Amino acid sequence: MVRTTEIFLRSLLSDASVEDKKLAMMERLGKRKPRKLILRHRNNAVKTPVRAFRELRNSSMMEIRGEEVEAYCNLVRAGRIPHFLRRDVCFMHADKYLLVLVFIYFKRAKLRLDEFTEDNFWVALYISQDIEEDATFFRWEILPWALGERWEDKQPVFFEYKLEFFRRMNYRAAASKDQIERVLSLLSCPEITSRTRAANHSGSWKVEEDLVDTYEPAGPTQPPHPCARCSQQLVDSPTAQMEEMETEYVVLDTLSAQDGNSSIFAED
Repeated sequence: MVRTTEIFLRSLLSDASVEDKKLAMMERLGKRKPRKLILRHRNNAVKTPVRAFRELRNSSMMEIRGEEVEAYCNLVRAGRIPHFLRRDVCFMHADKYLLVLVFIYFKRAKLRLDEFTEDNFWVALYISQDIEEDATFFRWEILPWALGERWEDKQPVFFEYKLEFFRRMNYRAAASKDQIERVLSLLSCPEITSRTRAANHSGSWKVEEDLVDTYEPAGPTQPPHPCARCSQQLVDSPTAQMEEMETEYVVLDTLSAQDGNSSIFAED
């Protein structure tokens, strides 16, 4: 612990004045009596190293409660989300890391449990795609699922809410792999943890760049597009059969009729 604190204090010295750095070095060499080191940051706020270390440590910690994990796992099993995930055969629209990022964004936006909703899920997933993925058109598939019928006309509302959500996150969208892995270990629902993307489906491909100008999202009411990288389709998945897909269209139409008016993206 002492060693860790020393490392953090050394990093904090980078924000100190030149004079304070010299004094600190002299203290280490034993040339003068110890002096209380003062750090002066950009906002001109005066902080001691201990206080600055504590604030840095607390700002990087994320408290995750069991009820939040349960609420998020229940969310990915409800409404349109499981249908969206099942049709994403190769996990290009939402692999486990993107789904973990959605949960991290929920936490950074300080959402209450009653705000763990589909609308916020779609917006957070879109942001995670925007930040992490090279191919731009994968995120477009989210729009018809989030906005429903006439989704093209509702895009301005979606992107306005996306900016508001981003503001609630304090514009912090990046996350380290270590943080994602730690949060993933806490999410015990297989709907998330089992979505491991194949290694040959990573990075940017020329064929996807060519699709940008012609790609049209399939949405929940049209047959899903085959994977742009391996041409696999939903019917080829061992867990999905065509007759189930036909039934799915009926289920999604029913969901649209039931909860369409409750969405923040619904028309007035």
